[in-house]
Amino acid sequence: MSALVGFPIYEKSTKDLEDEGFLVPTKCIFIRTTSSKTAETFSDFYTSYIVNNEQRNSLVCQVVQMYRKTNKLLILTRRVKHAKMLGELIPNSFVITGSTDKVERKEMFNKFKASNDFVLIGSTKIFSAGIDIPDLNIIINTTGHKSNIDTIQITGRVKRKYGNKLFGYYVDFMDEVKFFKTASKLRIKKLKEFGNEVKIINSIDELKNLII
Repeated sequence: MSALVGFPIYEKSTKDLEDEGFLVPTKCIFIRTTSSKTAETFSDFYTSYIVNNEQRNSLVCQVVQMYRKTNKLLILTRRVKHAKMLGELIPNSFVITGSTDKVERKEMFNKFKASNDFVLIGSTKIFSAGIDIPDLNIIINTTGHKSNIDTIQITGRVKRKYGNKLFGYYVDFMDEVKFFKTASKLRIKKLKEFGNEVKIINSIDELKNLII
């Protein structure tokens, strides 16, 4: 990039833009989870602990139920199967994947933008960047990823100013199990590096005092 456009002569951080009122701060909340599930490979454990984890999926549904009437929610998954599974569990939800017909995708996306009656579910590949929904204020990240780029791009979706919007909210999981514990810590570290407020909670009841 430097060869194409030269070296930057001025930089402004996300935190600077928040302090100056161009973006809204993001409150990042991690719900602590654990499990006795086990598997030999990462892929198998991802399926059992992330995709098919009834307790974890139930927490996602509870967050949606608590806040969908007054907020616009986006749920991010990594696997299509997980997105479809959550779509079956959550009424009035739109599931958009890479195979969703373009016309149908546009129709669902427009309905979601026009009303709080719907919840949008899709993959980080589609929604972590490049979407314009200024009033989006809650993202639930179910992916368990450890990508620094995804973490920052995802929170950027809820930082857009809109009306009386004071905060964006990023809901995630502090997974106390192999493979995913380190990933959770890496996401928290990166979020803090970018000036985001991060809080780890032990039960979903604690959300009531954190999301306004």
